Amino acid sequence: VDYGGEKIVTVMQATAQAAGVYDAAGGAVVEPVALAALFAPVLPGAAAASMPGGTAASAAAGVAMVDFPSLHFDPVARRWVMAAAYSDWNWDTSRPGQPLVAASATDDPAGDWKVAALPDPGGIPGITACDPDTHYPVIYNAQSTLDGHGVYVTGEVLCSALDGAKDRDGFAGAFIYAVPKAALYDAGGAAPLRVAVYS
Repeated sequence: VDYGGEKIVTVMQATAQAAGVYDAAGGAVVEPVALAALFAPVLPGAAAASMPGGTAASAAAGVAMVDFPSLHFDPVARRWVMAAAYSDWNWDTSRPGQPLVAASATDDPAGDWKVAALPDPGGIPGITACDPDTHYPVIYNAQSTLDGHGVYVTGEVLCSALDGAKDRDGFAGAFIYAVPKAALYDAGGAAPLRVAVYS
């Protein structure tokens, strides 16, 4: 990446619930950022923006757990691509788990990113909807890959018992989202991403 005329090899690392950008020697170019902060603009919780001093982004990030990051560099388009999984810290069933995807605006991962929430997989044929009275739908093990045409986000939906009884947790199904790269990489495209979903 060209930083003010100086070429710097950058390394991006995403683990657990944060991501950082480093130079080849391991020095931080960007200190680690919480994934919930990166994805805050598309997380549920916009209603809390009306609270004094609150914004939709800060309210959403405050109750969000974003983890299972999967990170790739697209060498042809020279973009960074990340998939992750959202869950509500309080297991509020009105904010079900959701897969997320993001793409850097350029080859510089320290710059702007376009972020998107993919549709709730609970309504996909082949995936059992979790009972909102007893279970919270957790997106588990989000992964991604890409090719010349698209970015593909996979994962599983688990129904976790609200009372914490592990023996009542269940597997609801697995999903694959196919996201056209042109739409994801279009920084000006504000409309929801059109995706194909498979279970």
